[in-house]
Amino acid sequence: MPHPPVATVRTPAAATTLLATLAVAGMPPAAATSSDCDAIVAVWTGESSASVHDPDNWSTGTVPGPDTTIVFEDPGFVAISLDGVDLAVGRMIIRGGAVGLFPDGGVLSVSTADGDAPVECPTVLIGGPTPAVLDLDINVPEPLSFAAESVVLGTSDGAGWLSASVPLFTEAAIEQRMVVGGEDVGRLERLARVTAGSLVVGRGAEGRVDIVQALEVAGTAVVGDAAVGEIARTELHLGELIVGAQRSGSGHVIVQQGGEPDVVLGDVELGSRGFGLLEVRRPLTVGGNVRLGIHAEGMSPGWLDRGDGFLVVDSSLEIGGELLLGLLGHARMDLGPGSHVTVGGDVGFTVLDGGVEPDRLVRIALGTPSDGDPPFIAASIG
Repeated sequence: MPHPPVATVRTPAAATTLLATLAVAGMPPAAATSSDCDAIVAVWTGESSASVHDPDNWSTGTVPGPDTTIVFEDPGFVAISLDGVDLAVGRMIIRGGAVGLFPDGGVLSVSTADGDAPVECPTVLIGGPTPAVLDLDINVPEPLSFAAESVVLGTSDGAGWLSASVPLFTEAAIEQRMVVGGEDVGRLERLARVTAGSLVVGRGAEGRVDIVQALEVAGTAVVGDAAVGEIARTELHLGELIVGAQRSGSGHVIVQQGGEPDVVLGDVELGSRGFGLLEVRRPLTVGGNVRLGIHAEGMSPGWLDRGDGFLVVDSSLEIGGELLLGLLGHARMDLGPGSHVTVGGDVGFTVLDGGVEPDRLVRIALGTPSDGDPPFIAASIG
């Protein structure tokens, strides 16, 4: 089924650099309070109707605009309507309860005036003790688009979800940064298409991406930054992928279903300093290098700084660059029956000091063929 059009994603030049810095240096500062980030705050009252264009539904008595932060203070369940007219606001905060959007036309967009919100002031914060949920379709199978500059799911107020009841039509376009699992648990699930400039799953708390028909990240996707992160049942189109970024991070990515081939245009790192697991259950193409068991650049050698990289292939994996295993960390690659790994560059096994036997750091296990071809690696050394 064709996707409805969404806002064009622009990736700031600093996005990839920012994520690479965070993966080594730690989490960014916690989100600032509303008073630090907002000029005008309008709290939803819903006293008159479901329309966001009705001034009587807001505490300010006026319809919110680009300079306004709209806030939903644990409203239980509330369904809001755009009435077929676009609404652009500066920020949106959901503190508990569930906010559902009627797919009655129009686009809800959340962005600052200059399109460059500071990292400490994300334009969308979803988190509450109940938890907080933004539901994009309320069981009505009609196209609906949601656009935002930056999003954090799971905040200091509690857990946060961005999802849809019927995932066939709903799309979310995040222009810059998206964090799933910020200061509390975050979930991104059951959407037709999500685009983002950069993505962190499991930044400071558990994060999960599940049942997204197409996830497109122009820059770097980090899964398991300083906490547990997972992506499953999601078609992937990524710029770069880091799984298990920090010492306390644990990431798990399963390539298992989708209509189009899964693609990572740049490099894939499994176990930068934490634990990284990538399961290839359907064809995956990586344009750059694949590295397992990485040691963070600039860190002194030592067991506490070693990453654990684990690659399981039960389908075909095409690597345009090099396949490097055990760069001061632990690396394991398991090839199932009939799996096929093609490497365009060198296959390297790098083990540096530490007083550990090489076979304890780097291991490749070949599955026993049953019906079908045996697994193999085809490397074109050049």
